[in-house]
Amino acid sequence: MCHYHQTSPESPFTRKIVCSQTTPDGRLTVADRRLILTRNGTREEQLLASDEERSAALKQYLKIVF
Repeated sequence: MCHYHQTSPESPFTRKIVCSQTTPDGRLTVADRRLILTRNGTREEQLLASDEERSAALKQYLKIVF
């Protein structure tokens, strides 16, 4: 299954940008232009208006810098 997820054109991981990290109380995810914060079972979703906003969210929440 790992090979499929990494290489298949049908896999969501080859069709969009996805970065996710677990936290002590939930998960932080940047998926394309959405920031998804899940804390204590509550999910908040925020639209990121530009590539710059996505880069800023990756840096702020996931410590990823391009």
